[in-house]
Amino acid sequence: MTSIPNATPHATLVYLYHPDTGVLLMSQALQQLYELPNEQRLSPPKRWFNCHPPEAQRQLQHAFAALCFANDDNRMTLALKLRSTSCSGQHHDVEHRLCMVIINEQRFICGQVSPIWNPHCHRPASYPQSACWSARPFRETFRSG
Repeated sequence: MTSIPNATPHATLVYLYHPDTGVLLMSQALQQLYELPNEQRLSPPKRWFNCHPPEAQRQLQHAFAALCFANDDNRMTLALKLRSTSCSGQHHDVEHRLCMVIINEQRFICGQVSPIWNPHCHRPASYPQSACWSARPFRETFRSG
């Protein structure tokens, strides 16, 4: 197996969304990607959602709804490529990989955010070849070789 050096940091850019209440829990690494100031980290969900332009917000909402209504077998996965902006105004092209998870008999949407362009090394970021957080790997997203 080939190790991908850029894959490990992105594994922690995750969030959970509860379809009924809209509660969103974010990892600290995801909050840092969007540069949310420390005093705003107690309630970042709304601010984070507003980091996406209206079209991206609509795409996320439609994806959440699709997973809520069509994922009783816990197998459906979605990937969205979206543009977002940090609090400091820096633009991020990111991919959201979404799946439904059951926690204590409640349904949540689990999302993993992967930067499509890594500003630190000025080249496209590498993706892991399996999505261990997901019910099924995103084989259709990747091209082998």
